Amino acid sequence: MISPDLFTLHENNVDLLLSIEPLADVIKEEHLLMALAASPYEKFKPSAVGLTEAVKLFAKLREEAEVSDEDNKPIIIAQRLDAVISIDLDKEKMTAFANVTAAWGGDKLDEVTVKEALSSAGVTYGIRTNNIVALISTLNKAQPGKVIRAPIAKGLAAKNGTDTRFERLVETLKERVRKPKKLQSGKVDMRDLGALISVSKGKPLMRKHPHTLGEDGFKVTGEVIVHKDGKELEFDVGKNTEISSKNPNYLVATKTGIPIEIERGMIVDDVLMIPSVDVGFGHVDFDGSILIKGDICEGMKVKATGDINVGGIVEWPRWKRVVI
Repeated sequence: MISPDLFTLHENNVDLLLSIEPLADVIKEEHLLMALAASPYEKFKPSAVGLTEAVKLFAKLREEAEVSDEDNKPIIIAQRLDAVISIDLDKEKMTAFANVTAAWGGDKLDEVTVKEALSSAGVTYGIRTNNIVALISTLNKAQPGKVIRAPIAKGLAAKNGTDTRFERLVETLKERVRKPKKLQSGKVDMRDLGALISVSKGKPLMRKHPHTLGEDGFKVTGEVIVHKDGKELEFDVGKNTEISSKNPNYLVATKTGIPIEIERGMIVDDVLMIPSVDVGFGHVDFDGSILIKGDICEGMKVKATGDINVGGIVEWPRWKRVVI
């Protein structure tokens, strides 16, 4: 079969040559590959063209007594190839990828080569050394010709600031708890839907969270991604409220009443206005004055520490005025 002596390395230290000699056996490509695998050049990249040509010439020598000098020249059967790397960027230039191919018996990939490739591709920011080390380790353990693609540089997205945020600290009438009161008998009173929301003087109503500044980002090419700062907004100081003298980020009530939210602020209304007191609204128990535009329906209770004004009909035994 194929003797290892038939393999010689060309003086360019890249091409592996195979001498063609008359052999009794029929030589096929698999025989050549087996011989290559058993030689010191096992990691070289086989040449498909060279293998085909070598098989033809070995067959020709078996059939013909003499061959021309041209046919008797050594054939490039394989090549020593170094590891290969190329760099490409995503569309936004926020990630740099390394496309690497494991060496065919040639020089392996190292960190210096990778960083030189990055520099040639214009990548200057966000280089991930740990990713590079891991890629090199994986590639140099891989089979010759193995192709790997991996991210080795990452940009930094710009961080925009946030606008001033206003946090309401109290409930309003819109959030009144709708839970019928449970009686001792186990039944529920559908008219008793929970207490009305009210606040006392000095009660914190809303907190202002100041705006924040942003931070610039960077593409892997070093280009700056400009950020946007958040907008600073001020309290809308409504009726019966003021900015706290102890902490300007708080809005407090200056009078007892019903809290009502407005844009970037609150109002405290000392007069509770109700369309009508019915099962849908529930019983009323309020620390202040009440203006009822409609009726007080049968079975409903109204209590207040201030005045109660009713624009509609009242069934006398069904309501009660308490003045403190």
